[in-house]
Amino acid sequence: MKIEEISKFVTPIKDGIWCHLVNKKVIIDEKTSGKWLIFNDLGYLKEIADKLLSSMISGKIGYIKWSHREGNDQFKDKTPVMCVFSDDKHKEEVWKILEKIGIKQRIWKYDFQTYEDWKKGGRLYNEWNK
Repeated sequence: MKIEEISKFVTPIKDGIWCHLVNKKVIIDEKTSGKWLIFNDLGYLKEIADKLLSSMISGKIGYIKWSHREGNDQFKDKTPVMCVFSDDKHKEEVWKILEKIGIKQRIWKYDFQTYEDWKKGGRLYNEWNK
């Protein structure tokens, strides 16, 4: 199954930076949520998104997003990233899914860390606004 065929199960959304796939039936607790980060070229990330669709439809994964770069030069020098979101209590289960499809590098980041990094004065905010 391809991304274009899934709209009755998963909602695809595209904005200026991200492509999102959301299964609204899966509830992720924002207090304990985080994401597995996958850095690679855009073609590879699209392949990974296709491979994750069955896990999204079954409810094992509720939300993924990846940077698409289309028409956005501010990210041209950055490696594209995919975020595969999960509650803390399900992160190892989601990791096993990622591992099965060939992901080898384990990078987990809690959402609260991301919020801290991107707020004014945060590490990523300061780096981005040099």
